[in-house]
Amino acid sequence: MTSGILKHRGRWVFFLAANMALVPLAPAFTPSQQPPENATVPGNVVLALSVEFPTGLQASYTTNYDINTLYDGYFDNRKCYTYDTTNEVFKPVSAENTATGACPEINQKKTAWSGNLLNWLTMTNIDQFRSVMTGGTRDSFSSMSTTYHGDTTARTVLIRSFSDRNSYNPGKSITVGAAGVGGVNSTTTFSNGTKNVRSGGYGSKMIVSNANNFADMTTAEQKATCAATPKPGNNGTSWCFNLRVEACVSVPVGSATPDVGLEANCENSYSGIPKPEGLIQKHSKTLRFAALGYLNETGNDRSGGVLRSAMKNVSPLLAPNTPNAAKEWDSVTGIMAPNPDAADATASDVTQSGLMNYLNKFGYAAGYKGNDPVSELYYAALLYLRGKTPPVAYSNSLNAAKKDGFPVI
Repeated sequence: MTSGILKHRGRWVFFLAANMALVPLAPAFTPSQQPPENATVPGNVVLALSVEFPTGLQASYTTNYDINTLYDGYFDNRKCYTYDTTNEVFKPVSAENTATGACPEINQKKTAWSGNLLNWLTMTNIDQFRSVMTGGTRDSFSSMSTTYHGDTTARTVLIRSFSDRNSYNPGKSITVGAAGVGGVNSTTTFSNGTKNVRSGGYGSKMIVSNANNFADMTTAEQKATCAATPKPGNNGTSWCFNLRVEACVSVPVGSATPDVGLEANCENSYSGIPKPEGLIQKHSKTLRFAALGYLNETGNDRSGGVLRSAMKNVSPLLAPNTPNAAKEWDSVTGIMAPNPDAADATASDVTQSGLMNYLNKFGYAAGYKGNDPVSELYYAALLYLRGKTPPVAYSNSLNAAKKDGFPVI
């Protein structure tokens, strides 16, 4: 996947390519009849998302860890985190020593993790893409979200992409006592030595183990809480970490003069805590968006792609100050709407909808399809932009599994 933004003669030009295409289909929309430079006519951005298994699995970093390199991701690479085993979430606690990569000891114990190291250990390319486009996937749906919800006025918890198989994400190792290596929780350290780490095929979790004796998980195990996840080896020789992280928190927490402030993508204008946002929110007043992806169906029998979110304005307000019934986040709290396009969801017999929800959440419900008819996906996008009807074979014979929890429009 490649992506980017160019600024040319004062205008922002968006492009996404490779395993992330740009597309939507079925219901036609009326293309703008005036140039985008006219302030009254928004530009149209169509995301053709190649939602298949390499896309959701590819690790961002595969070379050895280097404390002199900054690794981007959901963790702030300037901060240190401790793991809350009750709520299964990493919480920022202090500033990292960026010169040494080390974290301050807590009660004379090395239990804090470097955010830079955690990004290197866990992040995937789709996490980076989601972070740039939307601010990241807020956990309002995992097995831990009912206990510790990830999108409220009190907190934002981002969750790593879902890994449904052990591919494109090689195992790694860490050394207890090395700079940035933390502990089991804020009070408990690991036993000494080298630990093996695997997150590939483990949903949105990582396992740290004394031995390299990892086993594959069932789908139910991948989605389970860490407390309910089987771990390799004898008790006390391996540990589970849910890859959920609290975002947009200064450290030390509550300090009037923090050592490290908010991440650069945190919007601080909401009634509760700041919220991480991306390019879609930033440009929502001047651009409309649509998204297309595949049905979740492996094999070569299914051609093309399907419209998941029709072309629309996603922002809370339409110009000049008209409320948007299809808004994708609340203008007061910044909380994302779970089902902004309710009519589309009802028509497809699903319970969630929306451009950003689809972009952020594909793969979590049922993993990823195999095979990638990306040229036909692109063709479907062009048909949509021209107001043409796609072939019936692109979306016939639907069932719940193929919909992957989102509308097929």
